[in-house]
Amino acid sequence: MFRTLIVEDNSQFRKSMLQTLQGRFPFIHFHEVDDGEQALQVVDRWNPHLIFMDINMPSVNGLELTRTVKHTHADVVVIMLTSYDLPEYRQEAARCGADHFLVKSAVANTEIFTLVNSVIASRFRTLVVAESDAFVEQMGRFLTLTWPGMVVVNARAAADARDTADLLEPNLVVLGNSRCGGDGCDALAADHAFGRAVVVSVGDRAPGEPCPGDYWLPPLRAVGSEMVTIINDLVSASRQQH
Repeated sequence: MFRTLIVEDNSQFRKSMLQTLQGRFPFIHFHEVDDGEQALQVVDRWNPHLIFMDINMPSVNGLELTRTVKHTHADVVVIMLTSYDLPEYRQEAARCGADHFLVKSAVANTEIFTLVNSVIASRFRTLVVAESDAFVEQMGRFLTLTWPGMVVVNARAAADARDTADLLEPNLVVLGNSRCGGDGCDALAADHAFGRAVVVSVGDRAPGEPCPGDYWLPPLRAVGSEMVTIINDLVSASRQQH
């Protein structure tokens, strides 16, 4: 999952931002807090990829909170929010480690969407497509434990997989029991519905039966060394491109 934390004392603004982001990025998991101390607890427990951080917060202000978070979670991206576009705020936010600075009254949704897209695009992205809850849970746990910085998104049916792939633009697609949903994910893979993503099909297949995508693994080997080798090669290639 792609985890986003919204740290904002103004409940009306927080609710509006959440609705806006959920409408554009339905695959993102959100958590909201209105207090700096709560935010620290959530960061340590939840390890978000992205934080929207208000400067003015109860108990611990956003600047000090950003400094603390960046010290312990250097990879998290912090977007600082403020009602006042003051040079000293921008300078202090940068010194504390904030990656971006947005003025609430001036920012447009398109600017927010662009920033979120850039954060997602900077991560290795995997789409797991399966009807089986057990497979989704097992694969998600394996991927996030082995590659903590990876963005893992799930889709249950072929139609959802197509829509999510359009938004996520994944580097990798893992098809579990790949004959899923209406037209089937086999057909989606064959039609290149996942763009330039590498496709790993996981399932039982008869000898000589064609496999969609680029790799095939039987279920018992889907969370082992072969998958590690495939993904490590892709992660390495992705880093070289950047």
